[in-house]
Amino acid sequence: MQEKTSKNCTARDEYKNCKNKSDKMDIIAEIEQIEEDSQLQVTVAEAKDLVFKLTTRLGESKNTRENMEIRQGYATLEHKKTMFQQMTI
Repeated sequence: MQEKTSKNCTARDEYKNCKNKSDKMDIIAEIEQIEEDSQLQVTVAEAKDLVFKLTTRLGESKNTRENMEIRQGYATLEHKKTMFQQMTI
């Protein structure tokens, strides 16, 4: 991220010193791309965090459901076999 920031400053300095209009447009496009890339990294990090939280909640929900099925006597034969196999491992 620091590298992109320094590139961004360099691009801004280049823009200030540039005389050619088409070169200025290229520099602006480069600056916008750098800013977009840095925002993309934040968005991806937030998405990964959300996936982790949802995966954790899903696991908790499955565990709670299985425990309630066992307590209420709804556990299927297949579930009982799975639980027995896990206990013997």
